[in-house]
Amino acid sequence: ALSTSMTALTTALLAVIASLKLTFARSLSLGSAIGDILSKPALRYGTPILKTHLDDDYHKWIEPTIMYACRAVSMSIAFWLQQIISAVHSAVQA
Repeated sequence: ALSTSMTALTTALLAVIASLKLTFARSLSLGSAIGDILSKPALRYGTPILKTHLDDDYHKWIEPTIMYACRAVSMSIAFWLQQIISAVHSAVQA
């Protein structure tokens, strides 16, 4: 009886962990994809502006910084959207 209940508990725990990992991976991939899409116009319009305001020594960091910022913002948005989706899904189920 104890062995069966421990097996069921472990199985349930692994299912929850797998579900959370899948949700996390889905949010990361969505954020990365949105960041890649947003980085192209951000690079086009942001690079000339930053080149006029920054010293020549920092010009090599403009592109990676803009791309990282776009990905960071888009991942934050993706996690926020995932929270809303999860909340709506929980509200519909219960």
